[in-house]
Amino acid sequence: MERLRRNSVYVALHGTLCRDLVFRHYTNKVVVARCPEATTVKSLHTLKHRRAKYKAVAQYPQIEMWDPSHAALYLKYLREGNTAYKSALEEHFESRVPK
Repeated sequence: MERLRRNSVYVALHGTLCRDLVFRHYTNKVVVARCPEATTVKSLHTLKHRRAKYKAVAQYPQIEMWDPSHAALYLKYLREGNTAYKSALEEHFESRVPK
């Protein structure tokens, strides 16, 4: 990690450069560093489980909205300020069926 002088040509750059370098701007300085290597990081088992669970939760309302009869049912019993997608998501979290 290196700091750049204010009169350096690279001060105007920001973000990444060829997936090798990262230009980070702080209040009074610009820092150049190597891109973080994420391939060696192992994800925790609990994190993988949470991601899979959230993926299933996010897919449920989408599948419900694909079926026109289910979408009509959600729209029929929609509460004030709610959407059919949000109602289906709440149903999945609370494990209840709309009346």
